[in-house]
Amino acid sequence: MILRDSVHAAGRVLTRGLLHPRWRELAPMWWTYLRLYLFGTRIPERRALATLRSLITPGMVIADIGANAGFYALEMAECVGRSGRVLAFEPDPFNFGLLDRRARSAPLGNVDTHQLALGDEAGQAVLYCSAYNRADNRIGRSHEEKHVEAYTVQVRTLDEFAAAMGLAKI
Repeated sequence: MILRDSVHAAGRVLTRGLLHPRWRELAPMWWTYLRLYLFGTRIPERRALATLRSLITPGMVIADIGANAGFYALEMAECVGRSGRVLAFEPDPFNFGLLDRRARSAPLGNVDTHQLALGDEAGQAVLYCSAYNRADNRIGRSHEEKHVEAYTVQVRTLDEFAAAMGLAKI
């Protein structure tokens, strides 16, 4: 737990600069943020990854809801193999851009990205995103942080999405 806390503390300091709204769309900034995010996630999430790998079999269709930059989506894509699919849902425009870039360059090509939120009913919602912590996004204004960005996002139910895509089992 101490290693995880140390990684997260260092990450918070670095990401404040990298995710500053003026600079985050610049390639060197988002690229550096993405690399640090993936590195910082891999270390403390080793057990979760091992558990996922033990539960996933080739050919499965998996939904990654709130996929962020695609850390788990791309890991699961390797497990489901060419015969499987990962449906990665991410409503935040910044995170979706990172997710989509990573999915398009993934070797198996089995990650489908969708820029929308999933909920208990379809419609629209306001997504509140921390300007400096893109893993802290919420439907509902509950941030205590001063720097919060709001986006109107599409919301669908997973059942509705699956039916529209002709998916019998996820």
